[in-house]
Formats: sequence, structure tokens, C-alpha cells
Amino acid sequence: MTKQTCESWIEYIAGTFIPAVENDRKKLGLPKTARAALLSDGHLSRYVDIILELLRLHNIDLYLLPSHTSQSSQPLDLVIFGILKKALTQNMTVFLKKLPPPDISNAAVARCCALKACLEGLHTATSKSKIKSAFSRGGICLDGDRLVFDPSKLAAHLDNSEK
Repeated sequence: MTKQTCESWIEYIAGTFIPAVENDRKKLGLPKTARAALLSDGHLSRYVDIILELLRLHNIDLYLLPSHTSQSSQPLDLVIFGILKKALTQNMTVFLKKLPPPDISNAAVARCCALKACLEGLHTATSKSKIKSAFSRGGICLDGDRLVFDPSKLAAHLDNSEK
């Protein structure tokens, strides 16, 4: 782990993440003591004492995903990115087919088509049900208002992905 990686992580947690959590609590009318969660990979920089203490002081629980399982445990990798890639490909094909042939060479029109495809793909990939599905496949579920890690769901997914 480099000093720069560690400093960048501390800067992100202290300067961006914690203020965002505090702002969300305020917007939602929650007390400052309301629990929050941070899901992260298991990189060594996540284990720095000052970060763990900052998170503890701000009532934020750190959940680290198992090392070398990101393709099977990270919610974005499991569902969202796959849906987004598929939607982008389909949307770009549809939008480009609608253009008259001379306009396809027009860079501005092509960029507009790409942007529209990205926005529609993002909308498709990030529906509430898709996000819940992604977390569930990674073994992360809501139990009432609590975030719960269910290793059996992750283990089942890992077993299926190896076949």
C-alpha cells in the first residue's frame, strides 16, 4: 500500500463520504446518531486506524467485501454493469439505425446518439428492483432498517459462478 493511496482514502472518507452521509441524515430528518453503512473492497488502505476511528465517530459501519471475489460479490459487477452494457449496445444500435446514412458520419449527431443511449441504459440498469437484486446476489440484504450480510447467498452465488 502506498502512502498516496492511504492519504487519498482518508481524504475521500473525511472530505466527501462523511459530509455526504451527514447531509443525507439531515435531509431525511434522521438524528446524527443514525447508523450508516459503507461497502468497500478489502484493500489494505481500508484498515487504517484513523479511518476506522472517523467512521466509528460518525456512526458509520464499514463492510469489507472478501478479497478476490469482486466479480462475485460486488453489487455493481453482479447486475448493474451487465445490464448497463447490454442496454448501451441495444440502444446505440437502435439510435444509429434511425439516422439517415449521411448523418452517421456527423460527429455531433453520433455523440448525441451515444449520450441518449447512455442515459437510457443508465435508467434501465439502475431501477430500484435491479439495485436490490444486485445487493441480494452479493449477500447484502435489508432486514427492516438494518443492513445484513448473508454469507450463504454469496456462497451460493460463488458456487454457481464456478460451474
